[in-house]
Amino acid sequence: MRVFAGLILCVLGAAAASAMPPADDVLGNTTALRDSPSIAGRPDETRGQPADAADLAQTQPELAAIMDKIEGPGRLPDGAAPLAAYARYYAWADIQKTKVTAVYVRGDTQGRRWVEFDDLPMIFDGGCGVIELVYDVKRGGLDEIYCHGRG
Repeated sequence: MRVFAGLILCVLGAAAASAMPPADDVLGNTTALRDSPSIAGRPDETRGQPADAADLAQTQPELAAIMDKIEGPGRLPDGAAPLAAYARYYAWADIQKTKVTAVYVRGDTQGRRWVEFDDLPMIFDGGCGVIELVYDVKRGGLDEIYCHGRG
């Protein structure tokens, strides 16, 4: 009986999910949808080539100033390498430009760049070889910072 009830819940859940409008309609943009540290994957799963993306900070100095503020305190999670060991990618996390999402990847070419949100590296897992953070520009502080999965 439990198996039957479980199957019914799965079918109903799938039907409800397929009836929902796309995330763009619900949230107003897709930038609110981000990788969850609870999603398991492989360290080599990435999208795009962020190193090939244009560095928007080259033409917008205010973006470089925001990166300086984020990197200033030097707070990284336990187990992380020094900041300079990471390629650091930053992007606006919302249309209002009040939050920044950053992904730090160890092993890539070091340095930093401001890219479009869709050009952020997407890596599941990776331990402290991959660090993700969300920074609140108005408040001037971190909302969260964490290492991805187990490394």
